[in-house]
Parts: sequence; C-alpha cells; structure tokens
Amino acid sequence: MCALLIAASTLSVVLTGGGEFICPYGIDTFEDGTTLNWGGGTLNPNGPVLANIPDGGPLGLGDNYLQVSVDGGYLAFRNATQWAGDYALLGIPAIAIDLDVMSADDDVELRLVMYGFDGGVWASATPVLIVPGWNTYAFPLNDIAMTHVQGGSGDFADVLGDVVRIQFRHDPGAAPTPPGGGPATIAAVLGVDNIHCMPEPGALILLVTGIAVLLRRKC
Repeated sequence: MCALLIAASTLSVVLTGGGEFICPYGIDTFEDGTTLNWGGGTLNPNGPVLANIPDGGPLGLGDNYLQVSVDGGYLAFRNATQWAGDYALLGIPAIAIDLDVMSADDDVELRLVMYGFDGGVWASATPVLIVPGWNTYAFPLNDIAMTHVQGGSGDFADVLGDVVRIQFRHDPGAAPTPPGGGPATIAAVLGVDNIHCMPEPGALILLVTGIAVLLRRKC
C-alpha cells in the first residue's frame, strides 16, 4: 500500500505540472488569495469580473479558485506576467486547466489565444466545450491545434519563442475571432483552477516506467 501511495503521489505531481522538471512556470492554484496576475481580457465595461473564492475548488472545502463572471459581455481572462516567455526553450507541449461552468445562459466554448512579438496572434483552431463540474482540459501548443489569427509572420514557432501573453476566451464558431473583432457575448460564471503545463509524452513514459519498477520492488 505504501508503494502505491508513493506512486500515485508522484504521478499526480507530474500530471499537474507541480514540479519544475515539467513546468518552470509552476502551477496557479490561487491558494494565496489573489488572482495571480490573471486579468480580464477586455476593457469593455461589460467585461469579466475576476475574484478569488476561498472554497469550492476541485478539492472542495478550503480549496481556493479563480471565479470569472460576466453578464452579457466577453468571457475572457489573460496573463502577461508568469505565463509570458520562451515556451520553445522550455519545451511546453500543452497547457492544462481545471474549469467548471457554474452558470451560463449558453454553451461555454473556450479557446487558448497566444500573443507573440514576431509570430502575431494564434488561437485554438477548435473551441473546447466546457461543461458543469470540475474537469481538467488540455490546450495543445502546436501549429495543428493552433491557427494564425492576426499579425506577425504567421510562424507559430516565432510565437512559442517569445510569448507576450496568453488568454482563454469564450469564442464559439468554426474559426477564432481576431483581436478586436468582438467574440460572442455571454452571461456566465466560470470557475478556474490549477493552471499548469502538461508533460512531454516521453517524460511521462519514463515516469510511469519508474513507478512500475518501484512497485515491483516494494510489493
């Protein structure tokens, strides 16, 4: 039983990006009571209101989370501080995030938007449908999952090498809306927690192999 608990704990750290080995940006858990530099994605007066909520995250009682609320405006939240930098050098293949639709007058469909100096703006080619209840959603970072939206050279490698900011926003439809284009409005309350990097597939395979060896030795 002891070996199994060690293995489960180790796997959890890697999958959530809790260690610097996988995600140099760490993990945004919002346990410090702040919004951790996440802000609204628009200057529109009907834009989102962000607040740190002390209870009700994925772990329940005492688990802080970020609440993003909007009433007939643009549902978006972005970060230009700890989530800006050189993603290519750090080898970050995807960003994962825990989300919960707490209320909404329509389907919530999020895209990841990345802003770069030379590469312009890229967004998820296909929006991700977010459902009620806490679930983990992964947003891959490659030129198949992401599509060029505006400006720059149109080279996704240029964006990954110098990310200015990232943004998650409600943007349904077949193609992403360019910045300033006015994505769909919505009335919704969204719970956000545990924003982190996903591991490289090779690193995950090595870890699982190590866990299997550990279990054989301990059982």
